[in-house]
Amino acid sequence: MPETQTTEDYANPHHFDVFSAQCLSRKLLNDVTKRWSILVLVALLDGNMHFGQFSDRIGGISDRMLSMTLRALVDDGLMLHDEKSGEYSLTAPGKKVASESRRLLDSLYVALDSLMAARQA
Repeated sequence: MPETQTTEDYANPHHFDVFSAQCLSRKLLNDVTKRWSILVLVALLDGNMHFGQFSDRIGGISDRMLSMTLRALVDDGLMLHDEKSGEYSLTAPGKKVASESRRLLDSLYVALDSLMAARQA
């Protein structure tokens, strides 16, 4: 039987350690993995958006929470906000994180199909 891979086996060429409370990667992980942040990032994969478009696309988010989420993602450098046009867009690192977040959402959909089928059996 193959051995189980641990987090220590994960190849990390970047010298960050998300398991350390002092590492900056922990703050970024916290910002990105918030429910609204993931949805904002993935929504931007379809193209640049204005504030109101996020509210239309993401059900249940309040204007206050959207404003806080957008500000945090801009401050983290994952998004840009063009003051003149009012548009939000992804930076190159933001596109990478958004793409991986979409993969996470896709895997949740697959898991839910399996879980629902198992419950009905």
